Amino acid sequence: MALTDPALLAEAKKIKLPIDVAIGEEVEAEIRTALAQPPAAIKLLRQATSVDTH
Repeated sequence: MALTDPALLAEAKKIKLPIDVAIGEEVEAEIRTALAQPPAAIKLLRQATSVDTH
């Protein structure tokens, strides 16, 4: 199980990334929200994170 993987937990601690348990429905809702963003918001996010898929 990932939540007990010592390497994962060590890396998360190193980069100060919290590891939280999430219920499937909560994860699905977050993904749906992320995918429902307008194109202008996605463009802005890509610019802010220097992600270029083209």
